[in-house]
Amino acid sequence: MYARVTTVQLNLDTVNATANAAQGDNPITREAGFMGNMTLIDRQGGTGMVVGLWDTLEHLEATDAMHRAGLDRMARGGIFASSPQVTTFEVVQKADPH
Repeated sequence: MYARVTTVQLNLDTVNATANAAQGDNPITREAGFMGNMTLIDRQGGTGMVVGLWDTLEHLEATDAMHRAGLDRMARGGIFASSPQVTTFEVVQKADPH
């Protein structure tokens, strides 16, 4: 399993709108190999993070352009105070509830 982690500083006046938008429909969730994601926001500090999970590195990489296009749309909308940092990790452990 692989994770794409995107971290960005948000404009403080858009944090609530960003949190609401994260609950909307995202077409990337229908792509092959998608295994879920989490959107994390520090409302006080304005930091946002999205962790997307993929079954294989190939499936993750196949959605890179789609992911980048979504980030570009949000940047044009004035949501970001900094450029997003995108990093790929191999998931070596995932704990599920018993």
